Amino acid sequence: MNKLLEKNDPLLRKISEPVPESEFGSAWLQKLASDMIDIMREKCAVGVAAPQIGVNKRVIVFSTAYTQSRKIDDPIPDTVLINPSLNILSGDVQHGYEGCLNCEDLRAEVPRALEIEYSGYDLAGVFFSKRANGLEARILQHEIDHLDGILFIDRVVDDSTRTTAAELQSRV
Repeated sequence: MNKLLEKNDPLLRKISEPVPESEFGSAWLQKLASDMIDIMREKCAVGVAAPQIGVNKRVIVFSTAYTQSRKIDDPIPDTVLINPSLNILSGDVQHGYEGCLNCEDLRAEVPRALEIEYSGYDLAGVFFSKRANGLEARILQHEIDHLDGILFIDRVVDDSTRTTAAELQSRV
């Protein structure tokens, strides 16, 4: 299993390359997705992007099945999304705390579009598209940012919201 990169690793700032259609369904892509889901499960995360483990490809996985720190109203099953695109559907913005597996215990409030539409391919190369709002929209925006070399700390508007996971949990 690939190791998570440190937040200052220059690989996290690269724009990821698309996965060629000829590689959909390949053993290496299936192994990558499986490893990413394993990391998500192990770290109790809601998403992982390939660049986070040093793989410069446009692949993300997401799910709410493993989180222990969020209340889940609408569960999201394990999902693999290859070569995703995202469209903002609403000017409405939701502010919420985010963290990142590459940024240790750091948390901060990040504004994200409340409603989006995303599309891409599954492991077999089947195209799909979906509208999302709330937590799912936040997860997709965060993970697709990774594919574009952007970390959540780049999106923080108010630095006074920076805190740690433990401090944030103690406020609840």
